[in-house]
Amino acid sequence: MAKLSILKQIEKDYGEFSAIRDSRPSDKVARFSRAQYEKLERIFGRNDPIVTAEWIARHYLASKKISLAALYFTQSEILISQGMKNLSFYACYYSLFSALSANILLNTDFQLNKVREISHTALAREIRNYYVRSGIYDEEVVLLLDELRFCRELYSYHLPISGDVIHGETILNVDRLHDRLGKILPLCLQVSDMQSYLSYYAWESAVGRPYDFNIQQTPEIDELFWSIVTRNGSSSHSHQDRGDYYLLAYFLKSGQPIPLTWLINEKVLEEVESGWVEGTDSAGYDIGSIAHYFAKVTGAL
Repeated sequence: MAKLSILKQIEKDYGEFSAIRDSRPSDKVARFSRAQYEKLERIFGRNDPIVTAEWIARHYLASKKISLAALYFTQSEILISQGMKNLSFYACYYSLFSALSANILLNTDFQLNKVREISHTALAREIRNYYVRSGIYDEEVVLLLDELRFCRELYSYHLPISGDVIHGETILNVDRLHDRLGKILPLCLQVSDMQSYLSYYAWESAVGRPYDFNIQQTPEIDELFWSIVTRNGSSSHSHQDRGDYYLLAYFLKSGQPIPLTWLINEKVLEEVESGWVEGTDSAGYDIGSIAHYFAKVTGAL
């Protein structure tokens, strides 16, 4: 009996990535997933504790990015319904930006320190180079990202009153842009989920058991984690997210990278919801919208 491809094996075990299968050429998806899987096998085959900790952190950070993408998208629906045009563009743009940032975090071709805080221009360039050219995405994904960024900047800095559309049918039409985003976002989220399963399966193939970290490795891992959770502003402001640190340490105990939807199910979404402001007006935004959206798009939760 012929051996299943790695992606078909994942789908046999855990279910189909329907948004990917419905819209992308199967041969290109198979080629991309096989190449990433083989690189991950080589990376994990070194059995390096710091590399293992880094990939656990990558998965955690990507789970937060796709949670942020869902947060922004579900908030954009409320904003549009209430006529908040400028904030609607903002939410739509950062929904797609966050989803695509998760793709890059889980890509073996990028060093973590180069992509955990990636610029707007660099993200568009790398998505085109690594995902559009490989056939995982159509050019439409980058075009929409650029158009949403353009609209966000117009409404952030210039507050347009009127004017002609020079290029692009949907510029300044938030409803049509939102419709396009609604069709693209599930694909982008499922690509990240697929990449995380590739990491999980590559670990099982290369190592086969959770890594048992020891006390000698703690200082270097601790330094890595604090570098991830610390944000320094341009002045004297800084922020250390102890909740992030706690969750990184919590998932380190797993000893291996685990799929994004498992992370979200187990802890991430619970922490996001518990950290949300309580007592909000019933007519306002419901943080539970994230879970409902994930259930619809990924089958998680």
